[in-house]
Amino acid sequence: GTSTILTYPMDLLRARSAAEWTQRHGYVTMMRHLVAQEGVLGVFCGLSPTLMGIIPYGGLSFAAFHTAKAAVRGRMGLRRDEDIPVALRLAAGGLAGLVAQSCTYPLDVIRRRMQVHGSLYPSVRSAFVTIYRTEGLSKGLFKGITMNWVKGPISVSVSFVTNDLLRSWMGSLDAPLWELPAAAPAPTPTPTLAVAHGRQ
Repeated sequence: GTSTILTYPMDLLRARSAAEWTQRHGYVTMMRHLVAQEGVLGVFCGLSPTLMGIIPYGGLSFAAFHTAKAAVRGRMGLRRDEDIPVALRLAAGGLAGLVAQSCTYPLDVIRRRMQVHGSLYPSVRSAFVTIYRTEGLSKGLFKGITMNWVKGPISVSVSFVTNDLLRSWMGSLDAPLWELPAAAPAPTPTPTLAVAHGRQ
């Protein structure tokens, strides 16, 4: 949540520059113009649907991923997630991304609309009602979702499997570095007695 809030102005500028591609200005110029026209709060236009989508997206994606892995384990008779082939884990991650992004996609559409046309959509509720009444579901709230189905599941599956592999690797270590025993102290050298050999 915190990282999303801190980096959101850059996401807003990216959306504005993509929508107004005929006007080529630097980000500093765009930021000054945005603040002058809409105020400081204007750089956070569309933040509400972004924050609203974080929790359901994360919950749905993790739940779908672990449910899919449990189904694969049961079907193949495996005991651990580490025993599932990487290809099937990628498929489970892709399915999780597909489910989560499909369920939260209307919030993504509302976010983009509020970023580009903030004056037309003063709130999430008004944006949802306006888009639904004027454009419907397939051509409004779910417009462009097919392209998201191609890009989204791939990135989600790779991130989930990478996380799984890193966790397995970390778990295979004998002990974390901060719990390794300290080196044993060096033995104290035994003093030698000097024997003087005198001539008799």
